Order: sequence, then structure tokens, then C-alpha cells
Amino acid sequence: MNDDPGDENVHVPAEYERTEVPLEFQTVHGSLEDILDAEVDRFVNKYDELVRIKDPDEDPFRSRYLACDVLAVLKKKILDLIPTVNSTETKHKATNFIGQIDFLVGIVQADVEELQSAETNLLSAIEVLQQREIDDKYMLIQAYNQLAVASVGRGNAQRSLELLQKAMLVYKEMARVCDQNEIDKLESMHTLSLFYMAQIYGQLGDTDNGAAYCEMCLSRELESGDYVGLEWVSNCTNIIEHYRIRSQFERGFTCLTEAKRVLETSLKKEDGTPKAKSDYNEEERKTVATVAVTEGRLYCAELADMEMRFRSGNPEAILPPTREPIEPSQQPPQTSTNPKYRCICTDKIYGIPARTHHSPIRKQHSLMTEDQWDHWSQVNNKKSLESPKKEATLPNARRLFRLGLAAFTTALEFFVLDGYVTDHVRIQQDLGEMYGMMVPFYNDVQTQTALLKKKVNLLEPLIRELNPDSYKSLLIDLTYSVASTFETLSDWKMDQCQQDKSDITLKILIEYTAAAIRHYRMFLAPWDQPNADFTGFNAANRTGSIRNEPLKINQLPPTNPHVDEEMVASYLTAHLCIARLFTRVPSTAVPLENYVERMKLSYQEYLFIIQYHDKMGIKDIFTKELELCRTMASLLPQKISEFHQVLLHSGQSS
Repeated sequence: MNDDPGDENVHVPAEYERTEVPLEFQTVHGSLEDILDAEVDRFVNKYDELVRIKDPDEDPFRSRYLACDVLAVLKKKILDLIPTVNSTETKHKATNFIGQIDFLVGIVQADVEELQSAETNLLSAIEVLQQREIDDKYMLIQAYNQLAVASVGRGNAQRSLELLQKAMLVYKEMARVCDQNEIDKLESMHTLSLFYMAQIYGQLGDTDNGAAYCEMCLSRELESGDYVGLEWVSNCTNIIEHYRIRSQFERGFTCLTEAKRVLETSLKKEDGTPKAKSDYNEEERKTVATVAVTEGRLYCAELADMEMRFRSGNPEAILPPTREPIEPSQQPPQTSTNPKYRCICTDKIYGIPARTHHSPIRKQHSLMTEDQWDHWSQVNNKKSLESPKKEATLPNARRLFRLGLAAFTTALEFFVLDGYVTDHVRIQQDLGEMYGMMVPFYNDVQTQTALLKKKVNLLEPLIRELNPDSYKSLLIDLTYSVASTFETLSDWKMDQCQQDKSDITLKILIEYTAAAIRHYRMFLAPWDQPNADFTGFNAANRTGSIRNEPLKINQLPPTNPHVDEEMVASYLTAHLCIARLFTRVPSTAVPLENYVERMKLSYQEYLFIIQYHDKMGIKDIFTKELELCRTMASLLPQKISEFHQVLLHSGQSS
């Protein structure tokens, strides 16, 4: 091969032959002027063709690597010929093309996660692209975007933010002089910058900024029409979830309104008429249900906030039982504070969106804009995002309850137990929580009892339907929630027994107390009785599981089971509740001998709690409760002895 720069036919080096560069691209013809006028387009078109190829899974990046190798041949030829020309204009044009080549290679390297090489090429490209006229810096914006992606991939999120801010400055400069025919392309590229900002803020833990930039992306997509309906709705529901967790209900409902409008448009036939529900495909049905879940949880969260404010202003209000948090590692997806959003504003690997048309919804919308966010962030320190609170009254609470109930009911039409176990159970739990949240707003025990009975009627049947080998975390959550609710009902009935000692009142008290103990034992079974079929699922379905023993209500574990640190407090609290419940029923309501036995069981529970706490070296949790346990463990032996004496005198003692 002749290495003379003036040679008309420069062949590709050996390293490119190994990557099988097509024969027609192994040779570059003509002078530098000819190459810039004709060959550049030929090579870049080949690059474009190669990067769009979907390679097999066993070699997923082959075509993209090949695209870079094709451009490397062109780059080498241009670099060799630049010293041979005298024209400043030609040299400037050639240098500009070198910057473009570095840019195209850099974004492929970023895509295949060769991040160090990507940074090198993108920085080289930026150095060249910065010299362009202000109205011709599209690639510079995209280079900043891609370099930001590469930087965050290497763990430098702060640098990524700085690069994206530079991209935004270029956008603002270009927007002032951009030709109207090019504005859609520029706006789409800026949307991509905002999307990357959202992701990086999420990585930095700044979820408020992350959600705001996600919403800006959705706003711009809605404005331009550059979106896919159902995917847009899915992205929007994730942002709503963030606002729900942050109690920013007004922003959440604003996004929900937009999501419903886009969904309504997406569920129309080609002639513009609405589809019948029976004509929805699976994805459409699931999206409708997901929006309903999102809506229901937004109402549920607002009701929880209202209930908390109502109790703070009414100290005598009865507190509803709350379900114990499940293990953090098993938390459902919807509890995440990081909004998930996948940008859909580009379908070309190197970045200029093809879909830039007008929105089929409308030009005016209510989602957040950059100007609004800048104003709220700088002037009001984000205070404007705090939702005005509705007055905590029974009518307002009932309205939120009814709206949440309607939304969850719609969601359950799709998320049935047979097929969507986790989703179905979580929705039913949310419904149960809403019934519990309504309790403080009523003054009469009859209504309060009816609300809690409705809650357990929703949740208790689910326990029997779940395989304990597959849904441990769900069952932990369900059994504790049902147990604590029955315990509250037992407390109320015990209070009623002070005035009403009728047989029916005592019978209900015994039933509630027994149900509470049984469900606390179910909650404890994974640790205390690991072989117990505590839900009855395995017996009913004959699964052949190791869980083939019946649940023993009065049995303590023979050894101290290992309980994960985050669950220890809940574990000991359940044992404490059982200890209290064993002596809940008055001695006059059951045979005296039975009452003494229940006192002994209560005493054993207190002793177990104390020795477990001491032997396992538990610190900084359960301290006040432990003091109560020690007090009761010291008092009960005397009480038991006194009742034994009564039994001896009556001749009932065995």
C-alpha cells in the first residue's frame, strides 16, 4: 500500500480488514475537494444504514462497530490530505467534517458503553463544533447530550449536569435565530436534553427536580405531538406517583387530567369515534386499569393526609389501625420516589427526531413548563408546588373515599387475582386502608365498627388464596393488617362490655379476640412455625409443600428464630399483642380454669419477649414496650397464684 498522501487510492489498514469493511468503502477516491463534495455523503449514508441494523443477540453491536470502522477509513484519508491543500476554506470544511465524524463515532461508543473512548471523540467533536455559526449547532447540542450520558455512566453525574446546561445555553442561542423550518428539530433535541436532566437528577437523589424535568418532557411532547399515546400515559402515571408520595396533590391531579385526555384520544378508532371496551387490546385494557390505580392511590393519599390533619385537630378522634410496613426489600414498585420515564422523542441513534408534527390534542396544556419551574424554584423556593389543603371534614373525606373507591373498582376489573396476584392484593389493601381512614371522621362506634369489618372482609379472604411459599411478603403485610384491625375491634368491644355485659356482646368480644390472636400467629408463622400451613392454602390445594403442619395458636418457638433487623420490632410487637389479647376477655366470660390457662399463656409470651430481646442483643428499639413486658412478667405470677387459690377452694383445679 502506498502511504503517499497524494495517492488517489488509499487502502484500509489491516485492523479494518478484520472487521470486514465492505470492499467499496475500503478505498477513498479523489482529491480532498472531491471527497468533501461526494465521498463524505456516501460514507455517512453507509454509517446511517449500518447503525440502524438490528444484529443477532450473540453479536449485538457488530454493525455499529462496522459503521465506526467505515468512518475511520474516511477520517484517515481526510487527515492525510489536509496538509496537501492550500485553501483555507477547504481546510476549514475538512476540519468541520472531522468533527462530525468524531461526533458520529462517539455516540455509537456511548451507546455500546465504551465510555472512555466516547468521551475522547465527543470532546474532540465539541472542540470543532463550537466554531460553527450559531444557527448551525444542532450536532453540538447532541454532542453535549451524549457526552453527559457518557459522564454519568462513568459516575460523574455533576459533570453531566454541567454539560447539559451548556446544551441548553446553545439551544437558547439557536432558538433566537433558528429558521422556522428547523424549529421542530431544535425543540426535539432540547426535549432530549431535558430528559437526560431528569434522569441525572434522579441519580443524584433530587427527585423533585427529576420529576419536574420529566413533566417538562411530557409537556413538550404533548405540545409537539412527538409521542406514542399509551407510552406517554405510562410515563405520566410514574410522575403522578412521585407527586403522590410528596403529597403534591394538585400537580398530581393536573398530570392525571392530561393522562386521561391522551388516553381517551389513544382509544379512538381511525375514524375518530371511541372504541367499545370490548374492542380494547390487552395493552389498552392494562393502561386503562393502570391509570385507574394511579387515580385511586392519589385519592387515597389525599384522604390519608386529610385524616392525619383531622386527628391533629381532634385529639379525641379514634385512630384507625395501620398496617405494618413490609420488608423494605419487598416494597412494591409504586412506592419508589424516583419517577421512571423513558424518552420516546427520538428514533435515530445519533439523535435528531424524525417525528416532529403538531399535537392531535391541543396547543394549550397545563403541564409544567421550563419558565414555570424556573419561577417556582428561584422565586418561591418550590413552595408553589405545595398543594392547598382541603378542609378536613366528613363531606370532603367521603368525596375522596367515593372517588377512590370508584377508581379502584375500575382497576380491579383488569387486575384480577388469577393472573395479577400482587397488583390485585395491593389494590385491595389500598381499599382496606381507605375504609380505615374514614373511621376518625365518625363519632358512633357502630359506623366505625362497620368500616373496619368491611376492611377485614376485603383482606381476610385473600390470605387463604395466597401460596405462602410464593407470596411471603404479601402475607406478612396482610396478616398483620387483619390482626391489628381485629385487635382494634376487640378493644372497642371490651370498652362496650363495661356497660353491656350481655351474652351477645361477650361472644363478639371473644370472636374478635380469637381472630386477632390467630392472625398474629399467622404473621409470626414464617419465623415461629416455618412448617405450618398457616393459611390453609397447601391443604386446600395439595401442593406437596413442606408446610404440612397445622398452625398452633398457643405455641411459642422452641428456639430463637432469626428475624431480619428491619422486622424485629414488628415481630416482638406481634408477640406483645398476643400477650395482651390472652387476658383481654374478662374472667367472668369464660370458665375460671380457662382464664387461668390464658393468663399462663400471656405470662409465657412476656417471658419469651424478654429473653429474645436480651439474648439477641437488640438495641435502640422496643425499649418502652420492653419495660411493659418486664412489669407484666413480674405481676402475672402473683395474679395466677391468686386465681389458683380460688380454683382450689372451688374444687375446679386439676
